[in-house]
Amino acid sequence: IKKRFPKLKVAVAMDGLYACGPVIKLCRNYGWDFMLVFKEGSIKDTWREAMGLIRLTPENTITRICGSRNQVYKWINDVEYTYGDNGRNKVMLHVVTCEETWEETSRTTGKIESKSTRYVWISGKELTKNNVENRCIKIGRYRWKIENNFLTVKHQGYQYEHCFSYNWNAMVGFHHLMKIGRFINVLLVNSEILAKKITELGIRGLINFIFKACTGDILDAVRLSAIVKDNSYQCRLVRE
Repeated sequence: IKKRFPKLKVAVAMDGLYACGPVIKLCRNYGWDFMLVFKEGSIKDTWREAMGLIRLTPENTITRICGSRNQVYKWINDVEYTYGDNGRNKVMLHVVTCEETWEETSRTTGKIESKSTRYVWISGKELTKNNVENRCIKIGRYRWKIENNFLTVKHQGYQYEHCFSYNWNAMVGFHHLMKIGRFINVLLVNSEILAKKITELGIRGLINFIFKACTGDILDAVRLSAIVKDNSYQCRLVRE
C-alpha cells in the first residue's frame, strides 16, 4: 500500500494481536495514523503503567452521551514502551479507555438490567478533549463494522468460509463476485422500493425472494411497467 500510494493518508484500525512494537514502529515510519485494540494480556507492564497513570490524571476525562449509552473517556499520553532484545527499541504510546453504561431489557426475564463494558485503544496521535471522542468512534470502533461485514459473508448465506476451489485465480474470482453480490444485496435491502417486502419477509427472506425472482417468473409486471412509465420515479436508499 505504501509503495503504490506513498502520499495517501491512512488510518489503521486493528485488533489486539497487532498491539506490539514492530507494528507501531512501522505505522510511525510510514506516517500512518492508527487505533489499536489494547488488551491487558498483550503488553502487561505497559498496560499496568498506563492504567496507573490514567488514575493519577483525572483531568484527562470527559463524559459523553451516545444514543442511550453513557460514555466516560479517560486517557494518558506518552507512555514509554520498550521491546526487542534487551529493550533496545522504544516507542511512546497514547492510551485511551472508554467505559460505557446503559440499560436494556433482559431477553430471559423481561426486566430492565444495567449493562457496562470497557474499550481500550492505543492511539497513533496524542489525545485531547477535542479529539478523543472522534478518534474512538470514527477510527477505533469503526473496526467493528468491518468485522460485522466479515461475519455476514461467513455465516449469513454467502458461504465465505467454504473452499470452492484450490485454484488461486478461481478463489480470487469468487471473492470479487461474492463482494459484488453482497454490495447489490445491501443496496436492495436499503431501497425504498423494497421496504414493504423487507418488512414482510425479513432480510434473509428478501434475498431468497430476489434469487427466485431472477431465476423464475415471479416479478410483478404491472408494478414494473408503472415504475418505467413514471419518469419522475427515483431509486432511493432508506435513511434511518
